[in-house]
Amino acid sequence: MREDLRVRIGGDTTSFNAALRKAGRQAQSFTKALSPLKNTLFSMKGAIAGMVGGYGLVKLSHGFLDAARTAENYQVRLKVLLGSTKEGNRLFKEMAGYASRVPFEYQAVMESATQLAGVMQGGVNQIKQWMPMIGDLAAASGLSIQETTNQIIRMYSAGAQAADMFRERGILAMLGFKAGVSYSVEDTRKMLMEAWKEPTSKFRDATKELAKTWDGAMSMLS
Repeated sequence: MREDLRVRIGGDTTSFNAALRKAGRQAQSFTKALSPLKNTLFSMKGAIAGMVGGYGLVKLSHGFLDAARTAENYQVRLKVLLGSTKEGNRLFKEMAGYASRVPFEYQAVMESATQLAGVMQGGVNQIKQWMPMIGDLAAASGLSIQETTNQIIRMYSAGAQAADMFRERGILAMLGFKAGVSYSVEDTRKMLMEAWKEPTSKFRDATKELAKTWDGAMSMLS
């Protein structure tokens, strides 16, 4: 029989078949050596999964704590701005209810209501009247409720001409305010509410329409 092919492995000359047998034995030894490591890796996998689950629970608990802290801070601010714990709590509950019905996040609604509480002298009842109008205007204009609130406060305090962002985006014109005309604070407030309440209003109930969209639903869920 023809002699096996001679190869050189590790400095020694040996047959090809012998080299294969030697390589097979080394592979078996290597696999055996890896066995404990395999068990360790599976244990690590379980530990990592546990850590991820624990991390999720920690994040969830932090979320609840952050929400509680935020709510408490708003309650304190409303109490100070309205000069009454009872009225502060009443507005807090009213706005929490409003936030659950509109496509804006709770914190954004509470921040807007708190800003209004520092400006409007009519207290809870007046803020309850203005917030739905602000929400509808924000939904129709595409601005955030905070941006809309800031512009409304400018108009409420200094007249329509003070709302620079509304003027640049054509929102003042939509509301019936004419360019170059100076409006008093009283006229501005009256026109704002009339533009929202009139039967032909261009933005009334815009929050209801926005709530039907994907973005609106996700905002309410958030």
